[in-house]
Amino acid sequence: MVRGWYQVAFERDLSGTLNSVSLGVNRLLLVRINGEVRAFDLYCPHRGADLSVGGRLDAETIVCPFHKFRIGLALGSSCEFSLKEYACFAVGGLVFVRLSPHFDFGFSRFMQEFMLQYTIFPGYTIDIKAPATLIIENGFDETHFLPVHGIRGERFQTRTHSDGKLELTAELILPKLMASNADSEEALPPATPILLTAFSPGLSVLKVDGNRPYTMLLGATPTHDGKSQLRVTVALPKSIYGDRPSMEIVEKLLHASKEGIKSDQVIWENLSSSSQPQFTQTDRAVLKFREFCLTFETGMNEDV
Repeated sequence: MVRGWYQVAFERDLSGTLNSVSLGVNRLLLVRINGEVRAFDLYCPHRGADLSVGGRLDAETIVCPFHKFRIGLALGSSCEFSLKEYACFAVGGLVFVRLSPHFDFGFSRFMQEFMLQYTIFPGYTIDIKAPATLIIENGFDETHFLPVHGIRGERFQTRTHSDGKLELTAELILPKLMASNADSEEALPPATPILLTAFSPGLSVLKVDGNRPYTMLLGATPTHDGKSQLRVTVALPKSIYGDRPSMEIVEKLLHASKEGIKSDQVIWENLSSSSQPQFTQTDRAVLKFREFCLTFETGMNEDV
């Protein structure tokens, strides 16, 4: 399930040149080198020393703190030992890693275009005692919006894009709009269109349209103990807000999202993992997301 892209850190959390992060049971070394962030296996191939603790970067090698062997980072390194490297990039203060050579699902290209059109504001991290897939799946759960968040969801439709990602289109009526127009059907405002795109079982992008459009990036990364870390980021379109949007808008969006996640978190952390679900027609989008996740688990679509 760790094939595909995952957000493993905010760039601001990288304290130095060598940093350790987790992606499921995998321990990775993030290296700041030549203005880039690159990802490798964390442990020295000689005797398993943690290279982020006492290791030293020297050009394209890391000097191991245990026996002072030079561990090569570059392809074709002349060093006796070298580290396996993984796909990695940092953009807008977010750091993403992909362990498989496949399953890009268009995310690299998406982020290159996205950073040109949006101003990105790295948000917050929440530790959650629930699987990462459950957190991302939540956005595809049509009928939870009203009882948990007081938001009515309509016209939920999913489709699998040609490059492999899963898209959901829907319309939401926000709480204030519902309350102020409850007694007047003619005065009901148009619902707010959303586009939710899942690029992996732990990574989705939510685009909210309307008069004040915004986008949220949701990175749910599994940890070694079956829990997860959720990282939330806000992005505002430059065409609407300019190059320097008001931080008040950003803070309000982040606060509102955190309150919503807290409501979900109580349920996520108390769901039974042993109960056999009995799905209904309203769970169609959830089932589509689960089918999407299976392609990562089985290794299908490895040519994407």
